[in-house]
Amino acid sequence: MRHDYCEKDGIYIKCTDNDVCFEDVNTAETVLVLNDGMLAINNFDKKRTETIMKIYWKIYKTIVYFRTLDRFVIARSEATKN
Repeated sequence: MRHDYCEKDGIYIKCTDNDVCFEDVNTAETVLVLNDGMLAINNFDKKRTETIMKIYWKIYKTIVYFRTLDRFVIARSEATKN
């Protein structure tokens, strides 16, 4: 399931456990970056892709933390159901 991470400067940032997606809110152009930093999908031009990749590496540790918290909340929720 893809989770919303944030929106900044007209770019939605969403993530799963396997990737991070950057989507332009106006044009729906997308860059999908796998956890290892490889591009899976890229509709942006070269300059914009470079900017997105700089953002990706800057926020990646926070995304890992976000994923960990999300898994914790899900596990806690499941534990309280039983």
